[in-house]
Amino acid sequence: MSKYTVEGIIENCGGASVIASHCTNLKPDSVRKWITRGIPEKHWSTIIKLHGWLLNANQLHKLNESVRND
Repeated sequence: MSKYTVEGIIENCGGASVIASHCTNLKPDSVRKWITRGIPEKHWSTIIKLHGWLLNANQLHKLNESVRND
């Protein structure tokens, strides 16, 4: 598994505005907060699809743990 960052994932998905447009009631500023808070589980399926299926839930879980433990 390559080393992912939340910031890199957001960028690879097209940016905060693109992610927000694919999620109900989500603003780009909220997506940017994921960099320090982690990606909420309710948005994982959208992130996986936008990222091109190169991620999985296990990778996102580990990434969130590392973000929240810093």
